[in-house]
Amino acid sequence: TTQEASAFETGLEVSVCSVCHSASTERVIPAHVTTMPILYMEGNYTEATTAKNEVKMSVVYTTPDGQMFTSYALIKVQGATSAAYAKKNYTIKLYKNEDCSSKFKIDLGWGKESKYCLKANWIDYTQARNIVACRLWSDMVDTRSVSDIQARLAGLPTNAGAIDGFPIAVYMNGEFYGLYTMNVPKDEWMFGMDGSETEALLAADDWLNTDFSVLLDGFEENSAGDYVSNNGGWELKYFGTEKTTGSTEWVTESFNDLIRFCQENDGEAFRTGISQYLDVDSAIDYLILLYAIYMRDNGSKNMLWATYDGKVWIPSVYDQDGTFGMVWDGKRYANADQYLPYVKDDGSIDANYKLGSGYFLLWDRMLNCFTEEILIRYQELREGVLSVEH
Repeated sequence: TTQEASAFETGLEVSVCSVCHSASTERVIPAHVTTMPILYMEGNYTEATTAKNEVKMSVVYTTPDGQMFTSYALIKVQGATSAAYAKKNYTIKLYKNEDCSSKFKIDLGWGKESKYCLKANWIDYTQARNIVACRLWSDMVDTRSVSDIQARLAGLPTNAGAIDGFPIAVYMNGEFYGLYTMNVPKDEWMFGMDGSETEALLAADDWLNTDFSVLLDGFEENSAGDYVSNNGGWELKYFGTEKTTGSTEWVTESFNDLIRFCQENDGEAFRTGISQYLDVDSAIDYLILLYAIYMRDNGSKNMLWATYDGKVWIPSVYDQDGTFGMVWDGKRYANADQYLPYVKDDGSIDANYKLGSGYFLLWDRMLNCFTEEILIRYQELREGVLSVEH
């Protein structure tokens, strides 16, 4: 390479004979900006070491077709396990002015928004799993029987309430920092929530206390401004206009109604009564995708739970880099039979069999109380959305 390509300037590559050292052929290296969008950021990004401290940056965004914007941003590290990797994920919030007092909203494909997620996909060399798996989820939603909830999800500009994104090159202080994807964040706007007091979005953040074995113990705002559950495991990402008063009690009570019903009911009682707390169609599809593409971390840890009416809760997927056999650190693939339910001699199904890090009460109830519906839906999906070809 005799001339490195930059964002806007082409480079040059020359073939040289190893014997006589004469140059024979030349190849132009395209400028980076002709291949994908580029995000340039200037600032002390290395100070953004945790999900709690934000760092101010200046931003320039360009696309191959000539679109461009400049703004300011506050960035902070995003993710749990991934926060320890050399290449960080970042939550990025855009602002018009340097003091970051006025939001800058830009349409990157999902409507005008100011908050996005830069995903490093550190363990996934394909840089594809996270977005592809979520698009499979969106396709599944599109094929469901149309209830009011399913029609609302299917009509969203995001992936039916799941992550969406596109590849982007990131430069930090003039140096190429790596290939990323610019993603929809796990935020209320990915579900099209409009500020109703009955809307809420919950995220499971670890394996502890998120398997429906314990009830929520309320939420408190931490030093980073996030609402986290007092007994660990959960983060309340959004709770409608009630957030202005700081009242989260109704979210705790509503989600505990779902957990408590799972704990206290089984068999026909669960089958006939769960729909007053759970969107059954979403739960069936979540369970099928869980096993079909090896969503190990989503068995309990990486779950999103949304409600529009404050009563019925909807499970949704996010953080899909550890799917299709990829283990949590990206160093090996899982065994093909590592993540499967097990049918016992009495005909019941053990959801805990090779489920990964633990037992999840809801999945056990669903597998045993909606067995026929799950099998029929699975066969339907294998003919379309979950076919090998698709």
